[in-house]
Amino acid sequence: MANGDSISSRMVLQQAGRVRTLVEKGAYDKCPVQGEQEVQLFLVDGMTAILKQTRQGSFYAVLGGGTMGAIIVIVIEAVKIFGGH
Repeated sequence: MANGDSISSRMVLQQAGRVRTLVEKGAYDKCPVQGEQEVQLFLVDGMTAILKQTRQGSFYAVLGGGTMGAIIVIVIEAVKIFGGH
């Protein structure tokens, strides 16, 4: 994983910003899953927060990353089940 002020972590944060913009501008009104845009924003924001905390050297952010990863998997599976995918 990227650490400190490394170029790779800055690149990932920049990419996260671009992804968030794509999600914000997406045509989710055509999506069969109600609330899909909110789910996608949650995922982008959650992963961005983990990266930012990790860059600050927070040990708890690394531990929380596992929990966030589990939540992300649960949310994706729920969307698949309830979204008819």
